[in-house]
Amino acid sequence: MDVSRQRTLLVVFAIVLLVVTIFLMLSRLYSVVRNASAVESVGVGIYWDSNCTKPVTFIDWETLSPGSTTSVGVYLRNNDDNMIVRELLVRTENWSSSKASENMQLSLNCSAEVIHLNQTVRAYFQLYVSDKIVGVTTFAFNIVVSSSGYYAGDVDHDGEVGPFDVALFSCAYNSTPIDPSWNPDADFDWSGKIDMHDFSSLESNYGKNS
Repeated sequence: MDVSRQRTLLVVFAIVLLVVTIFLMLSRLYSVVRNASAVESVGVGIYWDSNCTKPVTFIDWETLSPGSTTSVGVYLRNNDDNMIVRELLVRTENWSSSKASENMQLSLNCSAEVIHLNQTVRAYFQLYVSDKIVGVTTFAFNIVVSSSGYYAGDVDHDGEVGPFDVALFSCAYNSTPIDPSWNPDADFDWSGKIDMHDFSSLESNYGKNS
């Protein structure tokens, strides 16, 4: 191999090595370092195993990247002796970072339409990270899962999502707890504001009855 070709190969190798190094540095810079979320539940048990012997008390999200969605599989069991679970209410609280709160979204997807007494079903927590998140290297928040015997949208709790629920929802729309028109039964996602997210729940459940 002549000297000129050897120098060219060395230059190419150096450039490739530099690019790889920069890529790894940027990946570390723009990745969200793993952390754990505490998990609480009311009315429904959350477990790691189908025998319901290992309760889920926290979730380690590991290392997350902008624009990614991470799924964690769990088992849900209806521990309420007097209620068929028709709706699972999920909220997050006590975020350690406002940037993380604004750029992450948690959901709980269940394999069953309803959960009968003592029934166990498969479910998945999903955490979406916006591709616009920057400057977050760690985060923490609490997850609270509660069950309801009424469908989201059943404002008057008569067992059916119908026109009267739409009327009640309309009266409370765009309100918060400090407003005279506030109706906590219309705040289906527990966000502290009755908005389009709640309307979407009502719309998707309209016509359902228990």
